[in-house]
Amino acid sequence: MNKSLKNTLKILTLPLIFSVLTFMGCDKNGVTPAKPNVIIDNSTSGSPVIINNIDEKLFTPDFAQGQEYFDWQNLTNLPLPPTSKSIPMPWNSKAKTAFSDDIRNDYKKTDGWELYISTFSPKLTTDVKSFILYNKWRGTLRYYYFLIMPPADVITYKDYSILSQNVMVDGQHASQSPLLNFSHQSVVDVTKNSTRATTLEPQSIADSVWFAWEYELAFDKNTYDQNANTFLLSLGYSMLKKELLFINDQQQSTLQAKIRLTDSQYSFGQLYSGDAAFIFYGINDLNKASGLISSSSFNILKQLYFTLNFNQLLNGVVGGNSIGQVVWNGKVDILTQSNALGLPGSSFSTVISGADNSSMQGLAPFYNRALGVFYLNANPKVNLTKSADNKYIYVLDVPSVQYLFNPAVTESASIANLKQEILASQDSETSLSDENKDIFIGQKFTSDVPLNILGVRVSFDVVPTNGAKPIHLVKLFKAEVVSGL
Repeated sequence: MNKSLKNTLKILTLPLIFSVLTFMGCDKNGVTPAKPNVIIDNSTSGSPVIINNIDEKLFTPDFAQGQEYFDWQNLTNLPLPPTSKSIPMPWNSKAKTAFSDDIRNDYKKTDGWELYISTFSPKLTTDVKSFILYNKWRGTLRYYYFLIMPPADVITYKDYSILSQNVMVDGQHASQSPLLNFSHQSVVDVTKNSTRATTLEPQSIADSVWFAWEYELAFDKNTYDQNANTFLLSLGYSMLKKELLFINDQQQSTLQAKIRLTDSQYSFGQLYSGDAAFIFYGINDLNKASGLISSSSFNILKQLYFTLNFNQLLNGVVGGNSIGQVVWNGKVDILTQSNALGLPGSSFSTVISGADNSSMQGLAPFYNRALGVFYLNANPKVNLTKSADNKYIYVLDVPSVQYLFNPAVTESASIANLKQEILASQDSETSLSDENKDIFIGQKFTSDVPLNILGVRVSFDVVPTNGAKPIHLVKLFKAEVVSGL
């Protein structure tokens, strides 16, 4: 969307905005092109490459005075100084939570969770009440935040119903790290790195309530060469008040699902118009957002949770118990007020685990391994040639798919069912957020017309050796098309 239209949208009435967006969603020529004749073949030769020469180093963290590890999964209440008011664990039945029941009871070490960092300790008194868990088999960080707010403020800010969360990487290594690429890029480009990802989700201000949000991270093989000055992870969060909201070209009075603003940056007070990703942690999340996506998309996702059929999933990490991040593409237009409500401790920064934390200030991670499950060493290649009868032939160069698996994962789990496929469409303007898109999936295409290569989908299972249920990961990477025409 160009700048002049963005400026116009800010002053248009809502009915007219809806008309503009609806018009933009139409085919520019008013004609639906004929579907090409595409033959799909999944019997290409070659195997992907698994790179195993990753140099892992283990450092002894420099913990802050009073910082203590605690048994999060077996405690009823958090460890606090004797004079502090008791705070129940987020999964305690007495706790008030602002997050989905899909993740409420998903916290156990046997399912891959580790205590990452915490401000809770009998020897610490802090204004920010939070802790972080990390799932080593899913590559996800989950941040738990306990909000204490005076009743008068709850009433004053009741219309601030969108929680904005930013996760960022800082330090001189930040721009060289792929850590946030899974969270920010809808099609992951190995040649480009993201330093920030933004998620907006529906929340209500309340006193003594737990919030929780999580981000999936990519494995950075160079983490072990960093230190507390070169590589840090930061969180920022605040409450926003909605001015304008359209999802998939439909006007919405409130936000009903977590949305991640992909391939772009966002600051409150701005108009964002573009692709976004819906984040669902389970069937409860999906049901709450059923009106935001088409009935066909809803049915696909519903069947995914019940049957674990991942054929149409382009981005996600799903456990065998149907818990995990399922990402579904959509379109979002949102405008919020510029005067956001800051929350206590609304900025948080820590050195990244796996880096040298032996000399630092502040809280150190209890977990001392690199984050993320995997990454690719390069963008996969797709070879394009023409046949004798003038057909376009697209073939995945399977050995160009070079996996980098985190040793912290493979020492406690095996990798199974590796699969890599090309995604293509007929229209060069096809977006992954288009509801009625025709996408071809396979390892080789023979087509009577040129195709638009959307990317290469890679997927596999992480199978824990402790008998826990496998986790299925799916990611879409940008492809390098090598033309022989």
